[in-house]
Amino acid sequence: QIISSLGRKEEIREFLENIRTDPQFAFDSPDELLDGYRKILEKDIEPKLPSIVLHVPKLKIQIKPSLEDEGTAAFYIAGSHDGSRPGICYINVTDYKSQPKFEMVALALHEGNPGHHLQSTHLLEMEGLPAFRRYLEDRQYGIMPSRFTFYTAYIEGWGLYSERLGDDLHLYDDPYMKFGMLSMDALRASRLVVDTGLHAFGWAPEKAVNFMLAHTAASKRTCE
Repeated sequence: QIISSLGRKEEIREFLENIRTDPQFAFDSPDELLDGYRKILEKDIEPKLPSIVLHVPKLKIQIKPSLEDEGTAAFYIAGSHDGSRPGICYINVTDYKSQPKFEMVALALHEGNPGHHLQSTHLLEMEGLPAFRRYLEDRQYGIMPSRFTFYTAYIEGWGLYSERLGDDLHLYDDPYMKFGMLSMDALRASRLVVDTGLHAFGWAPEKAVNFMLAHTAASKRTCE
């Protein structure tokens, strides 16, 4: 449906390859990449948050570069309970050209607001809860009784739900941005397939990478 709405005639796999290599979706510099995320979080998302959440975090979020060669496209570190350290969303700029613009909105929603930043900051700003309940992402003292066990299904489940809230915020009016969210969904589903293929059916790593390339618009670096 998205391909048709764009007036394009490709089959899905041809479209995936074409959009993956289309220069209009590539960044020219690390600064352009970082500024793009700052705009989405500060200008496009933040003013609209009160329309979908009752409690807008007081603690701000910052965008900073990550230089991890093997790191993910982005990750979030929660701020401090006293407000002295903001929540930080780290964007991997090592291979900035492999980060497509059409995935930016979904990734910003996932890692920032209303995703992990709101998720963790909401607890930090709740009075009356014991410390091990408030510090959702306590990496320095990440063992009991510092906090409860870290449940990835809850943490990442909220991130995925937040990506879908882009529809309510009218952030997916651009079909390419909506496609980026769906491609990220497809990547997670593909991981389930290749995990089974690698560990139960003896797939070679190359086969796993090719499967993800055939079913998502993710870069080869991401698939590897």
